[in-house]
Amino acid sequence: MKKTIHIVPHTHWDREWYFTSQRSLIYLLAQIKEVLKTLENDKAYHYYFLDAQSSLIEDYVKYYPEDYKRIQKLVSEGRLVVGPWYTQSDLFVVSSESVVRNLYYGIEYAQTLGHSMRIGYVPDSFGQGGNVPQIYKSFGIDKALFWRGIGDDKLKSTEFKWIGSDGTEILGVQMPFGYFYGANFPKEEANYKKFIEAMLPKLEEKSLVENIYFPNGFDQLPINKNLVQITEKLNAIDPTREYIISSPEKYFEALKMEAKELPKVYGELLEGKNSRVHKTIFSSRSDLKILNNKCENYLTNVVEPLSFMRYLIDGKYPHKEIESIWKLLFENAAHDSIGCCNSDDTNADIYYRYKKAYDISLNLVEYTMRMIAQQINQDEYYSFTVFNPLPYKRNGRVEASIYVPHDHFVLRDDFGNEIPYEILEIEDQSNYVLHQAKLLTPSMFRDEGESSCYPEKVFLAKVHIYVEEIPALGYGQFYLYPDLKPKEHKLENNQKYIENERYKVILEDNNSFTVLDKVTDKTYQDQIVFYENGDDGDSYNYSPPREDKVLTSYDAKQIGGKTIITDVEQRFELDYEWMLPKDLKERALQKTNAKVTYKVVVSVVKEDPKVHVKVIFDNRVYSHRLCVRFHSDIKAKRGIADQFFGVIERDVTHAKMDTWKSEGWTEAPIQINPMQSFVALSDEDATISVMTKGVREYEVVGNQYQDLQLTLFRTYSFMGKEELLYRPGRASGESIEKTPDAELLGEITCEFAINYEAKKFDDLKIAKQAKAYLSPMQIFEQVEFLNSRIRFIRNIPEVKTLPTRKGYFELDNKDVVVSACKKSEKENAMILRCFNPYLNKEIDITNMEKYSVSVALDEVKQIMKKKSLKHCEFVTLRKGSEEFDNK
Repeated sequence: MKKTIHIVPHTHWDREWYFTSQRSLIYLLAQIKEVLKTLENDKAYHYYFLDAQSSLIEDYVKYYPEDYKRIQKLVSEGRLVVGPWYTQSDLFVVSSESVVRNLYYGIEYAQTLGHSMRIGYVPDSFGQGGNVPQIYKSFGIDKALFWRGIGDDKLKSTEFKWIGSDGTEILGVQMPFGYFYGANFPKEEANYKKFIEAMLPKLEEKSLVENIYFPNGFDQLPINKNLVQITEKLNAIDPTREYIISSPEKYFEALKMEAKELPKVYGELLEGKNSRVHKTIFSSRSDLKILNNKCENYLTNVVEPLSFMRYLIDGKYPHKEIESIWKLLFENAAHDSIGCCNSDDTNADIYYRYKKAYDISLNLVEYTMRMIAQQINQDEYYSFTVFNPLPYKRNGRVEASIYVPHDHFVLRDDFGNEIPYEILEIEDQSNYVLHQAKLLTPSMFRDEGESSCYPEKVFLAKVHIYVEEIPALGYGQFYLYPDLKPKEHKLENNQKYIENERYKVILEDNNSFTVLDKVTDKTYQDQIVFYENGDDGDSYNYSPPREDKVLTSYDAKQIGGKTIITDVEQRFELDYEWMLPKDLKERALQKTNAKVTYKVVVSVVKEDPKVHVKVIFDNRVYSHRLCVRFHSDIKAKRGIADQFFGVIERDVTHAKMDTWKSEGWTEAPIQINPMQSFVALSDEDATISVMTKGVREYEVVGNQYQDLQLTLFRTYSFMGKEELLYRPGRASGESIEKTPDAELLGEITCEFAINYEAKKFDDLKIAKQAKAYLSPMQIFEQVEFLNSRIRFIRNIPEVKTLPTRKGYFELDNKDVVVSACKKSEKENAMILRCFNPYLNKEIDITNMEKYSVSVALDEVKQIMKKKSLKHCEFVTLRKGSEEFDNK
């Protein structure tokens, strides 16, 4: 039987990389024009595949809207293949909700054009997430086509069944030699036979079926206008095969007709045996990774739930604004962009998008809170509304910047209880604020008695406030009384310990910390120890120098510090200087001539089971890596971390670490791994976990693998380098491209928190703690002089109907973790997405059956309700807005 060779014309379109998106755009516009003309003029050119990125068409149509109907016709006919992605997303560094929304908006836009491909096509992303099959399947995608992540030691064939972390099974096909394998057809017809005999047998040898996927494209490659003629000539010179111009959809249709028993591959695919996965790209340009996480967390954990709260109150929801934020983040979520393996110019563009996305998010949240707060029935002059974006009641520390009349006042809740607070910083802004407040009309007219409503002085204060019982997905009201004397209790001293109800944290002479768990009387030594070493890598891979020098904070010198005791928290504020090698040359010579300074703030908050840490490192040295370690008595064989919609266990060492070079791996199988928000070590009697607001990268280290190590940042000077210790051979990217910005000179701020427990992982709620850690409560201040040019003037409702304290939705299942809480895109309903955050524990969710329907990730298709959630399983629920008590 003849084999069918599916020649798939395509382009892999990097929106940016060693070039900027502006350069890419100019060429994209020309490329699509050429593709449209070719397809329209040659009906035998049956298909062209546009890299599964709907955004490419959206970008084009912004410039040439007159071509929309031409595109729509070709897409509807299935000839111009688009979707399901909006951009070609990374599948480890971004959040689970980013991947879901990327697919959602990608499919939605493609469908407006007439059709979206439903194949999980990932030609160049650096590995495949373990729970991706479940995400695909919920969008009606039951096939995956990719290149990187699995080697020929685990998969001998190109076709297989891929079983995801939760057990979801889809059909998978690997492009074992890349998405560009069939790109270089010879110009001379005389070389065609030689070409196919050199290329096709390798694919046929790996294939279990008679249909062979042969991709004809490359990075930014223009359409091959002669492909129809080439295909005809191939059929003429090679009667043993049938050559057709095809598409991924047509290929999989043919593949499904062949009933074959296929091998099974399980879970995460993140090995670089035959193709590089750049195992430490998770920490490249750590400053931008931190911004990505900040934007993603704020959007899903604060913007969307608070926007839904407002929708329940007045029926208004900012769909378009939120979509615009997501699309900015999707531009940065593309595999090269989020990898930050780019030129400095490109990374500057990425920074700007994060800045813009976060700025829109902040202003949208302020406006949303303002629209709610001004409807609350109260008449105090200084009022504050604390918003809780999570669907359960909360106590905790809230950080905010507020305007106050002076530095001593009383805060009370709506029950009259005095609220503890601490002023961290305060600045007199009277002249600016009061001047702005009085500029209300162009004529400068004002009633004589009107100025009496303004205070004599106004200070901007950064404060910590401790609040209690803030309702689920709701708010509570607080008031400031300037004429009352507060009970504020604040001491500054040099004591060597801080404590709350749960922990006592001791500062040791060697600059490490000891943590005593008061509940279990267990002591944890050698906590928060910094490790610094060289980085001879590039924008793709961390790689230690061949001549390294490793230093620890045991050797740093404390040059200042104080201990602060308040009713909200207790904390150390400590300043250090540290002598480090200036660069790789000094490091090789074992010299430490460069002085750097850094600040460590360690705090324990009232009733909080976490130790909070902020590190501000003034980086003045080159090409190095900074990590922080936490020692435990847990001798682990596996580390635990969160992944998309669940958790994953990974071995602390790779079986091939000693033989990878002799076996010809493209890079070392180091066990520096990604996470979403936390990493943990656990046994039957204890668990230590670390939650991060920064880089999502960790390693389990130590003589007996009993220490957790979190990457804080790493720096380097080139986009790509050759012959790295961990990645031999050619450079990834462009070795000529210098990246001085990637040395990250200046201040770098990293934040994380540690939790210590005397129970095994599945008996704890670590993922739920991490969710709360990344979902801070918000404060809005309502005072008359701020309704001015400072914030823009808004009309205040004449009738205020909202109560002083209100919760709009409380989730009564205590085990699931909420991934999304927002308004449905198309229905007047809430979308609530939850997942199982445990290793082996199944969650009963029968108490969630009262929610109207269970839906797929498109938020429309109804699916059978689940009674329980297995390991790594998620559920998306839709609850009609009429079912909420919004009075």
